[in-house]
Amino acid sequence: MTSTEIRRRSGAKRKSRASQPPPPASLWVRVKRRLLQSLVLSGVVLVLLGAGRGGLILLNLPVERIAISGAGRNVSTETVESLVAPRIRQGFLAVNLSDIQTQLEALPWVYKVNIRRRWPNTIAIAIDEQRPIARWGSEGFLNHEGHFFVGEMSAQWQHLPRLEGPEGSQDALVAQYRMVQSLFDHLDVVLVHLAQNAIGQLSVTLDSGTVLMLGSGSIVERTQRFAHLHQHYLHGKRVARIDLRYEHGAAVQLLDPQVARHLSTLEGIR
Repeated sequence: MTSTEIRRRSGAKRKSRASQPPPPASLWVRVKRRLLQSLVLSGVVLVLLGAGRGGLILLNLPVERIAISGAGRNVSTETVESLVAPRIRQGFLAVNLSDIQTQLEALPWVYKVNIRRRWPNTIAIAIDEQRPIARWGSEGFLNHEGHFFVGEMSAQWQHLPRLEGPEGSQDALVAQYRMVQSLFDHLDVVLVHLAQNAIGQLSVTLDSGTVLMLGSGSIVERTQRFAHLHQHYLHGKRVARIDLRYEHGAAVQLLDPQVARHLSTLEGIR
């Protein structure tokens, strides 16, 4: 046999061994693999079952306490509790907080509500009451943002100025009121009524009974003109009406002396 034939036969043998498949895994290895897979699957199932059961327990936790803060002056805690109580029966985690917030903010004198869960059994409710800056006609009030809300016209609010105007004019009138009031700060007068008619004419009534006709334009300049008249010419006089709807001057209507004396007598009786 030649050396070439020997090399060919040994190469064929090596090729034959390389093409043979690896021996199969032993039975014990396969059993261990199956057992491990079964244990992992069982663990996953148990975890899922436990999580589901725990979730059901949490959902069914009862609400045992309602903590209310910020209410008391115009919004009673009893009113808040009576509205919230029927809505917390489904459980601590199942309570619809946004629904309760919407219902509470629809109450008169409620401006804003913050509500949250306090673990493990409390619903905490913080009430921010309305802050009225003026009465709006005889129907309700305007808050610090100029928004209208309905509220009871009790005696405690009679000191607030009364604003009146067409529907939708609330924001503009609040701005006008703040501007005019700021110009009165250094005067001994108090604005008690500000009104705007259907054509935009503005008028102001003072605590003395004097009516200022300011018109629909140049409100700042006309209010400053009144301040000048009051300080230098009209201080101490009984004035019924001042029409400031002129380019430079004003028409002043004084009270009749007889009427002035009568008013002074009435004030003395009070």
